[in-house]
Amino acid sequence: MKVSLLADAPPLPPPPAPPEAPRQRRPQRLLVVLLVAATAAAIGAVGLSSPHTPSPTDSLPPAPGAVSCKVGFYVESLHDGNVTAGTFSADLWAWSVCPAGSVKPLDTIEFTNANNVQKSFESTTSERNGTVYSSARVTGQFRHSYELAGYPFDRQHFEIQFEDTGADSAQLAYSPDEANTACAPHLSLEDWSVSRCSLSVDRHAYATNFGDPGEVSGTVHTYDRGTLIMAATRSQPVTEYLKSTSIIYPSVLLIIISFFLMTEATNTLGARMSTAGGALFSVALSMKALSSQLNADNHLTLMDGIGLLALACVVFAGGTAMWCQRRLDEGVEFAQVRTASHRLGWTVLAVFVAMNALLVALAVR
Repeated sequence: MKVSLLADAPPLPPPPAPPEAPRQRRPQRLLVVLLVAATAAAIGAVGLSSPHTPSPTDSLPPAPGAVSCKVGFYVESLHDGNVTAGTFSADLWAWSVCPAGSVKPLDTIEFTNANNVQKSFESTTSERNGTVYSSARVTGQFRHSYELAGYPFDRQHFEIQFEDTGADSAQLAYSPDEANTACAPHLSLEDWSVSRCSLSVDRHAYATNFGDPGEVSGTVHTYDRGTLIMAATRSQPVTEYLKSTSIIYPSVLLIIISFFLMTEATNTLGARMSTAGGALFSVALSMKALSSQLNADNHLTLMDGIGLLALACVVFAGGTAMWCQRRLDEGVEFAQVRTASHRLGWTVLAVFVAMNALLVALAVR
């Protein structure tokens, strides 16, 4: 009888399925924002690669009927470099060798990028082969656009340009004395060490008749233009780099540590947000101070790129802290949220190191 009752009883309903654990949401959008910001910083720093290096041009053939004179320079010293004013001063010896005494380039030379210039110890001698040798000591202040985008791995090419004040290329042709043009040993300017000096010559055109009523309007005059180039690099770029990042890197390290500040017993949102705020202030202050020091408020530098990357990390860390607190308030297990925070911390560190290395590589290249 008991067996029949059991056989006729309806089957028991299956046990209810356990409630599904809340699925952890990963802050993918915030990670994308960080990667986009880091990538933008790297793209903006593509121009941080070393500035274009001017190379000496081959000697131009003189125009028919033009007198060809060999010119050369010996750079004795560089001093009074001023990044803000965009100037530097130089002391150098200049010389010329011409086939006849009727042409004396050093008497009519014009330094086209000079604010002021003085000549002294001028002398002229006639050589046995019929040529005329002239020399003079030149001291002057010259204009220069300092290329600081790659600071402290920047390279400067200090230039001194010159033309003749009267004779155009149809009358006078410069021939660079490349064999004897040189720099004094251990030549330097402020924090830059000069590695080589070179001399090149090209032809510069002026599309004007300079108001001469005897010439047709729109006449083009060409003059041989010489350019003395002094290539220089930073004397101690690594030391300058470490000094410039002495605030940024510790701030980023504190931000990375904030990803690992979660404890189950204490609400750490306030501590993490305070860390992010302090790091934000420190990085911004460091960027502003360095930009003012370099007089580089109007263009992006290597340090700006690293600073922007650090700021992206700060913003991401603050967003992650709020995301973690929200997940905990929604009832997500603490262990899951802590694991996600740790993973994001390692990700941010890896992205920062990789992008920082890329920025530096672009500047050194």
